[in-house]
Amino acid sequence: MKRVFISAIFLAGLLLASCESSKVEEPKVNEFEIKEDELVTSQNFLDGKLLLTFAGDIMAHSENTRGNFQDIYTEIEDIIKQAAFSFANLETSVDDKKDFSSYPRFSVKESYADAAIEAGFNVFSLVNNHCNDFGKAGLESTRKYFERKQNQLNAQNKELYFAGIKKHKGEQIEFIPIEKDGWRILFAAVTELANQWTDIEYFDFLKPAKKEREKFLELIKQKKTECDLLILSFHCAEEEYVLTIAENQKKFYHALIDSGVDVLWINHPHVAKEWELISYDGVPRKIIFYAMGNTISGQRRNPEFSNPANRREYTGDGYVSQVAFEKDSGGAKISWVNPVLVTTLITDEKYFVIKKLNDEFLNTLEETSKWKPYLSERKRLMEQIKGKNRCQ
Repeated sequence: MKRVFISAIFLAGLLLASCESSKVEEPKVNEFEIKEDELVTSQNFLDGKLLLTFAGDIMAHSENTRGNFQDIYTEIEDIIKQAAFSFANLETSVDDKKDFSSYPRFSVKESYADAAIEAGFNVFSLVNNHCNDFGKAGLESTRKYFERKQNQLNAQNKELYFAGIKKHKGEQIEFIPIEKDGWRILFAAVTELANQWTDIEYFDFLKPAKKEREKFLELIKQKKTECDLLILSFHCAEEEYVLTIAENQKKFYHALIDSGVDVLWINHPHVAKEWELISYDGVPRKIIFYAMGNTISGQRRNPEFSNPANRREYTGDGYVSQVAFEKDSGGAKISWVNPVLVTTLITDEKYFVIKKLNDEFLNTLEETSKWKPYLSERKRLMEQIKGKNRCQ
């Protein structure tokens, strides 16, 4: 079997093994050659490949909408900026005419979204259960901000894409074309949830009912014929803060994959869940991220240092995953996956910033710091979230 280089992070979950059956198999890590940060240190590895990065939720709680917003992302910019395209779910309206607003109705000023873009995120899902917190006005201000930002960056030969909020009432779900180095990508973002049933005709809402789902699957089949990669952001109707995946939802997720989705990027639970690589005749070609957790959030504002395994403690951690694609006679295939654990640290100044949750970071913490044993245990718990290989 051809060997591939993978990161030691999430070691038990990284699967690029050959398959012999249609069942979901546990990892066979002894079959892999392990080289830490191979993709980061070896640019030659990227030759002929399309590198994408997927992150979780960018939330707008009052705790993380203060201070210098650029500081939030400093520690993970190397991951974000290395990719051709880096994806994030922005779970807030953007409106410079409003004050910052936290839970239960989110809104931020443009400077908050600017910081995520300057950090390297350049593809955004804008549709989720909070997208219409401020109704049509909030939806329009968010879309107009991204349109202006897109025009500004295009004038600088930079790229920015976004999906989920409609330009005109009642339009079909929008699939955004993205082209790079001979690759044609289609990106769409849909939500099954809305916190209020107003103005849903202005965003890409998919009712979680049989008839609507069947129509969407047919649309996916059609769109797949137009691209090399079809990437779908899916804001799911699953319970928040639960680490398992609802079986009825999982069946639909697999139907989306079978219909043509290549990367199914699921969000909403605010905790990280397992991910799944789908192989055909032993070749990995598709991937499902069942939930990547929060990339930045104020939900873990009061860490329970004495009980790191508490379910709500998972809201402070997530992962950011690099995925490298290349082409062969069968189409697009996945040649490398690198999920990197991240955590939200509350600084002495009470700022919320992202850190890579690895031994290098833990070793920088003072032995007397209450964060050190807490995050050491959080790292151990997060490493139990495994990837699986589904063979088709």
